[in-house]
Amino acid sequence: MDEQLAVRAVDSLATSLPPAQVFPTLSQIVHQYFNNKTDPNQRRAALLALGVVVEGCSEFMRPHMDDLWPFVLSGFKDEDASVRKAACTCLGCITEWLEDSCIEKHEILVPVRPPLVAVVHRLYSISFPTGAAQSRPRSCYTRSRLYGSRRLARALR
Repeated sequence: MDEQLAVRAVDSLATSLPPAQVFPTLSQIVHQYFNNKTDPNQRRAALLALGVVVEGCSEFMRPHMDDLWPFVLSGFKDEDASVRKAACTCLGCITEWLEDSCIEKHEILVPVRPPLVAVVHRLYSISFPTGAAQSRPRSCYTRSRLYGSRRLARALR
């Protein structure tokens, strides 16, 4: 099944049906898929489904977040890049719909960010050797590197 189609189906179920009919079943599948250490596709699918379902089931999920946080956080440390990317997507959805839960976990979530900052700094230092870096603001350079458009970076200045 196409991944985008599956994500849309889960999203449609989560936003159309009562959360009590969607989340318990999905929670079991997420646990089963994420505990599969041999197949990164199942771990990625578990994180994407968890992230997508939060829109329609956020209030129902709130009491279960202590059980779900370990999946998201271990997704950041997964050896497969697609699982780490899915963990970022999942965290983005959770922060949008369950802001209070994220605030409660700030001491765990904030240390996750420094590796990303290190990558951006490394990209910056490679492209602008010493001396040249002072000629451009870092944020505009970072935007142009991440989005691949110098025109966009200039527009954002």
